[in-house]
Amino acid sequence: MHFLEELAYEVDRLATHLGRPLWLVTESDPERPRLVTAREANGYGCHASWSDDFHHALHVTVTGEQDGYSPDFDGIDGDVARRSRTATSTTGASRRAVAATARPMRHLPATRLLGCLQNHDQIGNRALGDRIGTTASLRRQLLGATVVLLAPFVPMLFAGEEWAASTPFAYFSDHDDPALAEAITKGRRNEFMRPGGHRRRSPIHRHPTTFARSVLRWDECDDGDHAVALSWYRTLIAIRKARRSRRRCLQPRRGDGRHGAISCC
Repeated sequence: MHFLEELAYEVDRLATHLGRPLWLVTESDPERPRLVTAREANGYGCHASWSDDFHHALHVTVTGEQDGYSPDFDGIDGDVARRSRTATSTTGASRRAVAATARPMRHLPATRLLGCLQNHDQIGNRALGDRIGTTASLRRQLLGATVVLLAPFVPMLFAGEEWAASTPFAYFSDHDDPALAEAITKGRRNEFMRPGGHRRRSPIHRHPTTFARSVLRWDECDDGDHAVALSWYRTLIAIRKARRSRRRCLQPRRGDGRHGAISCC
């Protein structure tokens, strides 16, 4: 028995024992439907998988950035529309090795995928840990949130995203091993000075101020644009809850094939 299959089995047993649902979510760059296929159908039985492709395509759409993690995505006209329609996309020259091991997931329900506009990896692995609000207007950020929360995927929000938090989420650590800490410092310096790495010097990850700057400011919630964002997210969540019985919230609109237009149902 594969380790992930055994792990999913034990998680299901624990959920039964506790009398409450538990979910096991996988992270896999090449999309492998077997991870989230039921054990009865020769799958591993995990409940969902992160959809990095969806994040990357949406990030390009909202910010226009095509470096770092998302050089091979063309945004709303292509990748986001394909993701909403088929729940599968592995494209781009630098992703050919990944594509060789990927498998179509269009036969699975979209709820087997987790979609997001921001997450701890994609923010923390930026040189400054800056959130999407530093590179996109509030209007564009809220449009991105609309796609996430009205898409058929399971939506995921990153802490503070719902009020457009101003604080960064920089990579910070407190390792006891000086050699490991220094290796991380050198590795991040090399990563961010290479092409596509934003070419910025990242904060010192082991300095207390790096952590302190990343702590959420909860007093922002009711002020200005932060209050606008929070109200928008609440509205979207209410729409999703009201329409969940329809099993779909966002579908590509039929067109001439040149534009992956998306409309809310």
